[in-house]
Amino acid sequence: MPQELSLKDLKNLQEDDEIDLSASGLTEVPRQLHLLPRLTNVDLGSNKLVSLPNEICSMKRLVKLELGNNRIHNLPNDIGNLASLQHLSLYNNQIEELPLSFANLKALKFLDLKNNPLEAKLAKVAGNCGNEKECRLAAPKVLAFVAENKRLFEFQKEKADKILKKIHDKNEADLKKINKEKAKKEKAQKSLEGKEEFF
Repeated sequence: MPQELSLKDLKNLQEDDEIDLSASGLTEVPRQLHLLPRLTNVDLGSNKLVSLPNEICSMKRLVKLELGNNRIHNLPNDIGNLASLQHLSLYNNQIEELPLSFANLKALKFLDLKNNPLEAKLAKVAGNCGNEKECRLAAPKVLAFVAENKRLFEFQKEKADKILKKIHDKNEADLKKINKEKAKKEKAQKSLEGKEEFF
């Protein structure tokens, strides 16, 4: 299979709402893939992918996404836009953390994260995923874990924003005070100079 697949190539490989690009020696996701709006099932497993393009997050009809046995380090920040996604396989990659938008994958029912160098807390929540039942249990647990991280992040951000606003307001007040004092001194100086001229 050629490295760079054209839209025509992809259409030829498409079967109804599915496309199988597994074990194709791909080092990147075909750039035109997101232009196949009917796709609900995409298999990109057993390739040499190290990342996913943001465009894949626009494929909102995706129900099943197979990405196992690649070299993926990070998922796109907008992965949470895949509102219909129910099945996500990411086993045997290089993932350590999940983006906060992952919490938005409300339809997710199956998640396989085994054989990834996951951060310790995430690894504990994700479990072993040795069979389908365990992968199905992993999905809601990981979603809840990421949702809690998202809530904490937003809380900390809000807190930091309030502190920055207080600092900004204080600096503004201090600057006004300094300018007021400066204007007062200048006025006094001018008044003094006027009296000296009079005498």
